[in-house]
Amino acid sequence: MLEILSNKCEAYADDTKILAIIKNFDSILSLQNDIDKVCTWSTDWSTELNFDKCKVLHIGNNNTKFDYDINSKPLNKSNCEKDLGIYIQSDLKWNNQIKNSTTRANRALGCIRKSFKYPRPE
Repeated sequence: MLEILSNKCEAYADDTKILAIIKNFDSILSLQNDIDKVCTWSTDWSTELNFDKCKVLHIGNNNTKFDYDINSKPLNKSNCEKDLGIYIQSDLKWNNQIKNSTTRANRALGCIRKSFKYPRPE
């Protein structure tokens, strides 16, 4: 499937991302065309796209935030997506990644603390 797309595409297991730099209306059409090609490919190979997991992440302040669609249904827009364990925000800040990492570290620390026995003060 990757070879039929005109924009950069990254695939890992059952997860595929189409990456495009939108400079003008032609690049918008190119991305929508690639989305349509993926839909056609999935139909041809009898695989079903999970529409609820298909999202658009517009990055940058000057982004036109064009509405893309799959089979005439508009794709949901997201401000933050997880990619191979890293949270990517549309403003390219790290707030969600830091918050998530801190929460996981505190959870691990709590488990470590519970594994030690402390003498009770008398």
